[in-house]
Amino acid sequence: MILLIRNVSVLYHDQLPFRNIFERRSMIFALKSFPETDQYTISYEIEKGDTGSVIRVTIRGDYSSIDFSGAVSDELWRGTCVELFIRNPEEEAYTEINCAPDGRCQTMAFSEYRASVSREIITSQMALSLEKSDQSAQVLIQLSGVEIEGKEIGVAVITADNQGNRLFWGIDHWGGSPDFHRWENFVVWDH
Repeated sequence: MILLIRNVSVLYHDQLPFRNIFERRSMIFALKSFPETDQYTISYEIEKGDTGSVIRVTIRGDYSSIDFSGAVSDELWRGTCVELFIRNPEEEAYTEINCAPDGRCQTMAFSEYRASVSREIITSQMALSLEKSDQSAQVLIQLSGVEIEGKEIGVAVITADNQGNRLFWGIDHWGGSPDFHRWENFVVWDH
């Protein structure tokens, strides 16, 4: 596996107090919140599976304030959601896929940085599950028919509480505000 990484925190499973449930070694990327919080942490990992790639987002700590019901509108980023960004490294165009914990997903195509050209609700390209325990919650997204091999991948998370307050989780927050569309948030996935 080869990853092009820009200024990110990478944790290996042997550095963590839990065991990887995948048979193969994978990398975990720690996300930073904006604004900062110490209530809980979020990380993600990417794994190439037999039926497509898997994105696993893990929330550790007291996550009881997170509203997992999802946004009431089609603008999934207004509630708790996982955002995936996929881009061919040689192109300006990229795709954003937003997935809410209730299973709704949508995709948006961009011709260049933040220049949206289309948006649609999708259901057939991925399966999403949410698992909760006392100490952690995991969102598992099975990507089927979405090719990420050799692509730049960005994973971000937005968490919202019942009052509508949101935290934005990304690799980093350049310029003092969250902007998940920046290429610096992407890693090249070549597995």
